[in-house]
Amino acid sequence: MKKIRLNKLVISNFMGCEEYSFTPGGESVIINGANRTGKTTLAHAFSWVFSGKDSLGNSAKSFDLKPFRPAGVGVCPECSVSAEITTDNIDNVTFRRAYCEKRNKRRQLTGHTTKYFIDDLKVSQSDYNKAINKIVPVDKIDLISRIGAFHSLAWDKRRILLSDLCGVSGDLLAEESDNKKRLMAELKVAQKEYADVPVQIEEVRKGLVETRDAKVIKECKARAKAKLETAGNVNANTQALKDIDTIDLKISKLKAKEAKYLFDLNSKALEVIEKARVEHDNMEAEIRKGNSEIDIIDLKIASLNEVLNNLRVSFKTTNDSHVEVETECPYCNQSIPQADTDKIISDYNLNKSKILGNITLDGKLVKSKIGTLQEERATLDKALDKVREDSWIAFDNLDDAKVAQENLPKKTYVDEFDHLGKCRAELKASLKVLPVSDVESLEKEIGNLDNELFTVRANNDILLRVEKLKRSEKTSLIKLESIEGKIDAINSRILEISGQIEDQVNDRFDQAKFKMFESCINGNVNPCCKTLVNNVGYDRGLNTGNRLQCDIEIATKFSEFFGVSMPLFIDNAESVTDYIGVDAQTFKLFANWEDKTLRIESDI
Repeated sequence: MKKIRLNKLVISNFMGCEEYSFTPGGESVIINGANRTGKTTLAHAFSWVFSGKDSLGNSAKSFDLKPFRPAGVGVCPECSVSAEITTDNIDNVTFRRAYCEKRNKRRQLTGHTTKYFIDDLKVSQSDYNKAINKIVPVDKIDLISRIGAFHSLAWDKRRILLSDLCGVSGDLLAEESDNKKRLMAELKVAQKEYADVPVQIEEVRKGLVETRDAKVIKECKARAKAKLETAGNVNANTQALKDIDTIDLKISKLKAKEAKYLFDLNSKALEVIEKARVEHDNMEAEIRKGNSEIDIIDLKIASLNEVLNNLRVSFKTTNDSHVEVETECPYCNQSIPQADTDKIISDYNLNKSKILGNITLDGKLVKSKIGTLQEERATLDKALDKVREDSWIAFDNLDDAKVAQENLPKKTYVDEFDHLGKCRAELKASLKVLPVSDVESLEKEIGNLDNELFTVRANNDILLRVEKLKRSEKTSLIKLESIEGKIDAINSRILEISGQIEDQVNDRFDQAKFKMFESCINGNVNPCCKTLVNNVGYDRGLNTGNRLQCDIEIATKFSEFFGVSMPLFIDNAESVTDYIGVDAQTFKLFANWEDKTLRIESDI
C-alpha cells in the first residue's frame, strides 16, 4: 500500500492563524494545545490544500478561511497553505493553494480567486488536481483522510461504497425481489377470486324456495289422480283422464324446459357482465399505471429542465465574467510588465472558454435526455389514449350487458302452453258423471303439486351450482395458500441472502458493524446502511471515543482497499485511551489547557 507522509505544512493568513510552520517530518505526532490555539486550523488547512474543503467537508463558500479584519482595514493579504509530502515512490513534492481578493481599479472588492502552485510553479486548477490524482484519487481523499467523511455521505452512497469494498453483489437478492413482486401480483388476483366466490354462492342461494320433499309431493299427486280416476263413471272417463295425464306431463316437461332455458339465458348474461366488468377493471388499472409512469416522466423532465436552467445561468455568469488585472504592484507601486498582464488575461480567457464549452456539452446532453423523455411520454400518452378509448368501449359493453340481462324474457313457449291448455280444457269438458267442481278441485291440486315438483327440481339445480362454486372456492383457497407459501419461502431466502451480505461486509471490520437491511412488519426487507459499535447506533447515542475509533477503522479499511493511505488528523484525540492500529501517519489533536501555544511531541 502506497503511504503518503506529510513533511511540512506552512500556513499564512489562514482563518485565525497569521503564520505557522508545522514540520512533522513524515512522522506521527501529538499536537497539544488549549482551545483556540490552532489545532483544528491545522486539520482544516491540510484538508483545504488537497481538496478545497475544511476538515468537516465544507467548501470555501461555507467557511470563512480569510482572517478576521476590523472594519476599514484595507486589502486582505493572500491566504495560502502549502504542504510538502513524500510517498514510497515519489520524492518530496510541495502543493500550495492560495486564496486572493479581486479588486477593481478603485480598489473595490469584486470577488475572490484561487491560485495553485506545485513546487512553487504556478499551474492551472486542472493540472493541480491531475498532479494530486497521480498520487491519490482526488475523489477519495476525503474518505481516507478526513475523520467522519464516510458518515457525512447519504446512506445509499455509504451502502454502495461498502458493497464495492467487500465485493458484494446484490444480483441474487434483486432476482428474489422480482420474483416476490410477481407473486404478490398473483396473490392479489387469487385473493380477489377467493373473496368473490362466497358472494356468488350467496347470490345463487337467493333463488332457493322452501318446499316439501319430492317423495311426499309425488305420493300426494298419486292419491289425487287415483281419486280423479275412481270418481264417477270410470269407463267413460278413463281415456280422457289418460289424455289429461299425458297433456299434464307435456306441460310439466315444457315448464322444466322453459325454466332451464331462462336459467341458461340468465347465466350467460351474468357471465357476459362479469367478463365486461373484468375487462373494464383491467383497462382502468392499466390507465392508472400509465398515468403514474407519465407523472414520473414529467418529474424527470421538470428536474432536467431545472438542471438546464442552472446551466444557462452558469453559462451567462461565466460568459459575463472578466478578469481585472492590476497594472501596478499594490506594495511597491511599480508597473507590471504588459506581457505578464496579457498572459494572465489569456490564461483566464482560455480557462473561461473551456468552462463554457463544458457547460454547452452538458446542456446538449440534458436537452437530448429531455427530448428522449418527451418522446417516451408522447408514445406512452398515445398508447394510453387507445386504452382509454377501449375502456370507454368496455364500459359501454358492460352497460349494454346489464341492460340485456334486465330485458331477458320472463316467459317462453307461449303458443305451446296455449295449445296444451286448450286441449286439456276440451278433455275436461268431455268428462262425465264426476261433478265439475270435484274435477276442477282435483286438477287444481294436481297442478299445484306439479308446480311444487318443478320447484324441487329448480332447487336441485341451484344446489348443484352451489356445490360447483364450493369446489371452485376450495381450489382458489389451495391456489392462495400455495402462493402465500412461495412468498414465505422467498422472504426466508431474502432474509438469508441479506444476512449473508451483512456477514460479508461485517467480516471486514473489527469494531464497526453495519446493518445493510431491515425487516418490515409485512415481511419485506428494505435496504439501509446503519453503523453500529457494540450494538449502539453511530447516530443513536454512541460516545465520542467509540465514534473516533469507528471512523478511524473505516478510513483505514478504505485506505487498504484503494491501496493508498493519507495522513489522518484526529481531533478530540483525548477522548480515546486505546487506539486501534493504523498504517498511516497520524496527528492526534489533544486539548490541554496548560499549553497556551501549540506543543508538538512524537507519537511513537
